[in-house]
Amino acid sequence: MALATWWRDDFLPALPPLKNFHVQKIQNGALLADLCRLDGREIHHRCQQGHRPYVAFWQGSPVAYGWVATQRAAIGELGLDFRLLPLHRYLWDFATLPAYRGRGVYPRLLQEILVQEVGTAYYFWIIRAPENGASGAGIRKAGFTAVGHLSLLANGRTALAVTGNWQRAEMGAALLGVPLVAAGISPCWHCGGADYPAAAGAAACSCQPAYLEEMDDCACVSGSGLAHSVDQPANKQKGDKKMIKYRVFGWMMLFTLLVTAVACGGSNTADQEAVSVLTQAQATELAENAMQGFASGDYAVWSRDWSQTMKNGINEAAFLAYRQEVSKVMGAYQSIESVTMAPSTTEGYVRWVVVANFENGQMEFAFSFPQDGKLVEGIFPRQLG
Repeated sequence: MALATWWRDDFLPALPPLKNFHVQKIQNGALLADLCRLDGREIHHRCQQGHRPYVAFWQGSPVAYGWVATQRAAIGELGLDFRLLPLHRYLWDFATLPAYRGRGVYPRLLQEILVQEVGTAYYFWIIRAPENGASGAGIRKAGFTAVGHLSLLANGRTALAVTGNWQRAEMGAALLGVPLVAAGISPCWHCGGADYPAAAGAAACSCQPAYLEEMDDCACVSGSGLAHSVDQPANKQKGDKKMIKYRVFGWMMLFTLLVTAVACGGSNTADQEAVSVLTQAQATELAENAMQGFASGDYAVWSRDWSQTMKNGINEAAFLAYRQEVSKVMGAYQSIESVTMAPSTTEGYVRWVVVANFENGQMEFAFSFPQDGKLVEGIFPRQLG
């Protein structure tokens, strides 16, 4: 099984909007029972255990669903039961009605869940069985990246083999309570483990479809005991520092991407002219107000000129958490160095770029506006130098 993750600072691909498509967190037990094919007692039990049901509606009809674990989760096929740490979410039990499959419902459902949960969570995890190629494609389109394969070792224990980012795989293994290994594990969870005749080798495995290009050939485990544990990379500390930097300054980008995708269908242009209804004086006043709100930790002031979509996407708790992380690295805000207009990569939008001085250096805040609008619909912050 492939384990994939999305973190709050990760890029969120812009998907063309589906007309009359939306996602809701549902409390209607009868609707959930019918859609999920579960009885009322199971639905009640899941909700009591901190699982949140989301339903995708298209043209007024429920077409797909998925669950988000916030406290505990289990992977029955591998015998795993684990507790979720604060800021972690585990996405599970997704299905799209047959008539709506192949239309991009699944990745949009996943992205909408990320948007609705990201104010109170940072790390999102999801798995898929290797034979489910459609699920894997949807997960990748939504912006998740694979970090490892979960399967059984020859001694019957579950382990995670690293296939992506080492740090993220390490965190995933710790969350699931399984060892992290470099090799000696089959990507095929059906035929791994002590019950599979190791001598048969990969040729005997028929449960992994050929179209799973991102997976290795099924080479079932042999021998007994754990495979070699992953050694810590020599450059891990350097990579960790970079990860912290990106974590602090990158995650707010997703809100701009989401807003512009809805507003203009994700259409991009590299050479459009910078045009804005805001004057230089108006943009400067807006920037000064926003940075004063940032300096004082006043969410109402910081978000005064935001669109409602931005306010829905970034609440006060998320703002304060982000401000705290920036302050740890950059120190206190001091003043604005410059405010300049720049073209956007998204058609119909413009950016007013604010360079701000902090105790420990400079930061750039690129505020995104519709060319004919005066409300912020996205912010791209980054450290300069």
